[in-house]
Amino acid sequence: MSDNRFHIAPARLIVAVAAAALIAVCAWCAGIYATGGDPLAFLSSELFNTVADDQGSAYDADSAPESWEPSVEDIEAALRDLEFGGGDVSVDDDEEPAVVVSGDGVWVETKLSGDLSEAAEISACRTAALAGWLADRGAEEYRVTWIAEDSAGSVLAALCLDASAASTDGTLPELLAACSAYRLSDACYEAVSGLGVDQSSGEAPILPDGSEIPFREASSAGGSSASSVLTEQGSDAGQDASDGLITVSVTIDGSSVGAGSSSASVSLAAGATVYEALLATGVSVNAQSTAYGIYVSAIAGLAEKEHGDMSGWVFTVNGSTINKSASDYSLSDGDQVRWSYVVS
Repeated sequence: MSDNRFHIAPARLIVAVAAAALIAVCAWCAGIYATGGDPLAFLSSELFNTVADDQGSAYDADSAPESWEPSVEDIEAALRDLEFGGGDVSVDDDEEPAVVVSGDGVWVETKLSGDLSEAAEISACRTAALAGWLADRGAEEYRVTWIAEDSAGSVLAALCLDASAASTDGTLPELLAACSAYRLSDACYEAVSGLGVDQSSGEAPILPDGSEIPFREASSAGGSSASSVLTEQGSDAGQDASDGLITVSVTIDGSSVGAGSSSASVSLAAGATVYEALLATGVSVNAQSTAYGIYVSAIAGLAEKEHGDMSGWVFTVNGSTINKSASDYSLSDGDQVRWSYVVS
């Protein structure tokens, strides 16, 4: 008969070894605590930090947001809080700022008075500040076109700067050199020519519809009033304002989704388009340049597809549907334009 007095079952042996190990760990931890140490400090070692950091980086890359697209409202808010080189270069309401966002471009227009050299400098600083604001939000593909006018509506300067080339400081010559294109009026150039800058550089700055920004020297007759060049796109800028003007009515109707309806009468140069008439109302507009012309995607903050995949803006002239882009249809005196938000 076999002797089983010293035979230990494997399961009991495993339990005994585990218990002994647990007792040893507890005793070790108690010793560390007794000396004021942290027995879990090894978990914060460089090895574990490296693994955690790598995992966090991979997560951030995978969860990066999609490309951000600024709206007119975004730009208007940014203009009220612009800073450059540590100084305030914000735009006041009395400068009558106008904003258009189209495609990968942002157009801003302001009216300035006073010293022309100061007008050139503040416009260059604002251009760089807004371009930097866009770059900080990942919109480096956008280009800022800043149009500075005098109080009579004559363009003093037009500057184009890619957001990717924005700087946070610099003199007027340095800021102009960073521009992809710019042009100064004769009077403005005369005021800053002592700084060694050229009057223009690059291709002629353009408006959202692709036409060149019109430069006309201020008339010697005082008290003239000119519309924003952003609302005169494509018109003959050299035309006497007293000749060839047309008056049209523009209705913006968002009542289909409870946004209400409003109408305005605007005066434009003969040959102005439906798109120019819309801009002349002063309402905020989001638009994109396409192969078929300007496409209006939002008016007064009400955007396409907000109320279904087929919702968006359509326009009629004198009650008739027009099979052209709003930027390609020229208006006549007395025309009635109606923009309606449709949901199907």
